[in-house]
Amino acid sequence: MRTHKWSDIQAKYGKPEREAYRAEVAAEFEAERATLRQLRKAKTLTQQELARRLETSQAEISRMERRADMYVSTLAHYVEALGGRLEISAVFDEHRVAISLDDLASQSPDGPAVEKAECNLAERAEPLVTK
Repeated sequence: MRTHKWSDIQAKYGKPEREAYRAEVAAEFEAERATLRQLRKAKTLTQQELARRLETSQAEISRMERRADMYVSTLAHYVEALGGRLEISAVFDEHRVAISLDDLASQSPDGPAVEKAECNLAERAEPLVTK
């Protein structure tokens, strides 16, 4: 029986399939991404309408949509004004843990630091599903 080096097998069969799979996953991931502006437009809202919901100015909505960095609470309020709910997860090698945003409503950017919360990762972890 003839033997083959693993590197030869990978070179002959593995790379194109791996690259195709990576491209497919990247395309799916990219399709799931949206800017704040795209989210607002998908909900057929103008900046003025969203500003009324958030009790702010249209100019502030414009700045928010162009901002590269903002408080999580600001982002959560924006998404809620669109009718959604912001969810944030920490992703580890084999599991995903939802991070609670329940305290955001009572926190202000100037408020006290959030106390460390204990959580049982085994109970809160969701298996990470991959192809």
